[in-house]
Amino acid sequence: MKTLTMFINTQSEHLTHSSTYEVVENQVVEAKVFNNLTFSGALFSLSAFKAVTFESCTFYGGRFENCTFQFLTAIHNQFNATTFENSTWLTSSLRQNEINYSFLDYKTLYYLGQNNNVIESCSRSDENTKIAINSAA
Repeated sequence: MKTLTMFINTQSEHLTHSSTYEVVENQVVEAKVFNNLTFSGALFSLSAFKAVTFESCTFYGGRFENCTFQFLTAIHNQFNATTFENSTWLTSSLRQNEINYSFLDYKTLYYLGQNNNVIESCSRSDENTKIAINSAA
């Protein structure tokens, strides 16, 4: 299995090696397929994912901040201790993923609440409320 502290090169089809945590900031990741990768401690900030597929990947301890997901497909992934904050979802499909011990913004929770995703021991926070989420959707 490949891991990501390998670097996503947004300009080519290849991953490059990096000894630091992955940071993708102010980037457009377009028309890529990521399969069987592990993303550990990755930060995705102010980035757009267009026509991107994540399949059978594992995300652990990462953050998606102010990202836009357009025509994204995510299937059979595991999200553990992953944070989604201020996400925008446009015509995306999230199917048969497992989400555990993660922080989900409202829009992400809405998209994950469909298509046989499993959500356990997660929380959602807005300005006034913090609630626990346990669902086998």
